Amino acid sequence: MNDSRGPYLLMAVLCQRADQDQYGSFNVINVLEQLVVGSDDPDAPVEFPGFRLEAQLVVSLASGERLGDGTITIEPTDPALNRLEAVSQDVRFSGEDHRVTIVSNVSLDVEHTGVYWFNILLDSEILSRVPLRIGYQRGHQEPWLNLQPN
Repeated sequence: MNDSRGPYLLMAVLCQRADQDQYGSFNVINVLEQLVVGSDDPDAPVEFPGFRLEAQLVVSLASGERLGDGTITIEPTDPALNRLEAVSQDVRFSGEDHRVTIVSNVSLDVEHTGVYWFNILLDSEILSRVPLRIGYQRGHQEPWLNLQPN
């Protein structure tokens, strides 16, 4: 949002897991920026076979001067920018440095390589976008085969 009074985006990250501890702090585990899937099996498919992504998206905001209710929506798009199923959660802003943090489960059939975007909206206005690049590699490569002797 372009409103200089808030709320302010503190964090928007796709990760393997996020846990809240007993003191209210969040632990973000294994941030996902890109995934390269593949196989060294000689019978592995030539084309990307797809897989099911199970992850979590953490969004944290500081209220600023914002008071009252709002709705945070996570809207994923595939590499062709087709919209995928969105999820929404109602939140309440209490002003000042009060934090609003949501952890959204992401369960997505990844059918293409390329960049998947997760649009983060507050009341239908884009706050941020989180990318995840998916790649596919087929075949086994010994790392030492690319080394040149001195």
